[in-house]
Amino acid sequence: YSWGKTGRIVFSLAKELKAQGITAGQRVGILSVNGEAWIFYFFALQILGAQTVLLNTALSDDEIMRNIELTEIHYLFYGEGYRRSFEELMRRMGLVCMRSSYLGSLKMKAPERWEEAELPSEEAVASVSPHEVCCFLFTSGTTKASKAVMLTHYNLVNNAGAIAAALRWQPDDRMCVAVPFFHCFGLTACILTGLRTGFPLYVLTHYRTVQVCAMLQEHRCTILNGVPSMFLAMRHNLSHAEYDLSSVRSGVIAGSPIFENDYYDICKMFQKDIRLQPSYGQTESSPCITVVDYEDELQRKANCVGKAIEHIELRVVDEESGRLCLTGERGMIQTRGYHVMKGYYAMPEETAEAITSDGWLITGDIGFLDEKGYLHIAGRKKNLIIRGGENISPEEIEYYIRQIEGVELVKVMGIPAAILQEEIAACIVATRKDITKQRVVAELKKYLADYKIPRYIFFLNEIEKLASGKVDEKKLFNIILRKVKEES
Repeated sequence: YSWGKTGRIVFSLAKELKAQGITAGQRVGILSVNGEAWIFYFFALQILGAQTVLLNTALSDDEIMRNIELTEIHYLFYGEGYRRSFEELMRRMGLVCMRSSYLGSLKMKAPERWEEAELPSEEAVASVSPHEVCCFLFTSGTTKASKAVMLTHYNLVNNAGAIAAALRWQPDDRMCVAVPFFHCFGLTACILTGLRTGFPLYVLTHYRTVQVCAMLQEHRCTILNGVPSMFLAMRHNLSHAEYDLSSVRSGVIAGSPIFENDYYDICKMFQKDIRLQPSYGQTESSPCITVVDYEDELQRKANCVGKAIEHIELRVVDEESGRLCLTGERGMIQTRGYHVMKGYYAMPEETAEAITSDGWLITGDIGFLDEKGYLHIAGRKKNLIIRGGENISPEEIEYYIRQIEGVELVKVMGIPAAILQEEIAACIVATRKDITKQRVVAELKKYLADYKIPRYIFFLNEIEKLASGKVDEKKLFNIILRKVKEES
């Protein structure tokens, strides 16, 4: 599809959706894997001034239901790629009708009959302020409940422009899209940069190493974005050497920290002067905050996440005193500008904790600025596990394990892993012998997505605590590493 034909399809679809009752300001869910239909529906809903709720197909029924109830959606459009039964989910959706303004679910339809439609007049487009909510994306908090991040048109379109400018993308580039559209990385750094710049998108429904390599070779793609675990999976899969990847000249690598040597190894897969630019951000910032300068040498790219993008502010603050940190001094990373979210939907207290009264977003990450203004990530204050680029709340997993009768104490932690970068480990103190690893996994699968299920489950006689009563995480971490080594 050309961008022009996409426009005709999108306007025709918008007319049909309007006839079905969708109006400006309504919240409309999209539940589907990557594909042309996802893009058509997303843009058609924007034309109507609706607010899209982007749902993750990898989540369990319970997680999807919680996100739907949280955002009080009016409609749900669903497509392909859901791992369980759509019929079962639709049946459960009936329960939501009684508790919210939900009106109906509709299957995404094939677009053939819309392709020859004429573009309507400007009056057909809803009058929507750039500062109104464009979409809701979900982020793991440090509690059981996920949070719905509200991003505006102003947030997203400007952030996409900043990314494209920093990477020097041009209309003759070709992007291979292997990250999901329902994450901010896929929406802003892929779909919207393509729209703003005019280059084509070659879209994969799911990330598969060999399929990515085949796509890059067949279409001579020049851009590949991804989280470190995606690139590492390619590097560790020896079959990548069978493909010609020399067309790739640039891309964004972001979503989790990466070790220096891993970065060098990844770059070796592509052309010698590859511009694979490390970047830092989060959903709450649309997502990009920093990116490494295009002409920076490889060593600098491997050791930092770059400078603040244009037209935003970045600072590192001492948590105790609130003063600005000195060069090289670690503190809380904060940012301010057009890219900061409108807030968390229906969570005023959490929004007030995340954004200061004068507009600074508190990222929850620890870092420092060097003498040239480059940001270095030193750790996380938020108690999150980042597995394959997905943010996972240990407390959410602990909550469901504690529901199992006979579980006395549980602690979930992230441990280093070669490709996914972190794996999930759960340590359990149980009072009953019939609580097994298999039972724990079976219980968790009722409520959580597969990627949140612990890879390692260990049963301990006790979990040592500090004098404060908190778990001695350092000692427990070393115990887990020893047990993992023994197991392997």
